[in-house]
Amino acid sequence: MKEQIKKIFVKFDIVNLFKQFVKFGLVGVLNTIVGLGTIFICMNLFKLDYKISNIIGYIIGVLNSFIFNKFWTFKSTANFKGEAVKFFAVFLVCFGIQFGFTVFFKEILLFPKEIATIGGMVIYTILGFFGNKIFTFKKDTKNYTDK
Repeated sequence: MKEQIKKIFVKFDIVNLFKQFVKFGLVGVLNTIVGLGTIFICMNLFKLDYKISNIIGYIIGVLNSFIFNKFWTFKSTANFKGEAVKFFAVFLVCFGIQFGFTVFFKEILLFPKEIATIGGMVIYTILGFFGNKIFTFKKDTKNYTDK
């Protein structure tokens, strides 16, 4: 049984996957601070509409996220432009879903704009992790060899 568990850890590179997940989480925390900070500053300091503030915050956040995830989390050496396009595509899908939920929370459920924004951000984060892990920074499995 112990040997079978060891084979699973080696085959799926569980240790590396866990490290990657932790790094993704740390980038997410930084990205949340940057994005949410930008949104709240735009809404409260510059008195911009929550929708415009949301768009600005996510644009700033997506740039931060791409750079840190490409070079630190996933240590990708693949084509920068190709991954940037994929990352942006994942962002657009996740942002659209997030934006819809944020508006729904604010306009239909009448949540305060800050709570609606945080609810949308949780949805975005979950979808963004899976989208980027599976699509943007996917390793070429046919050339993958166990360490």
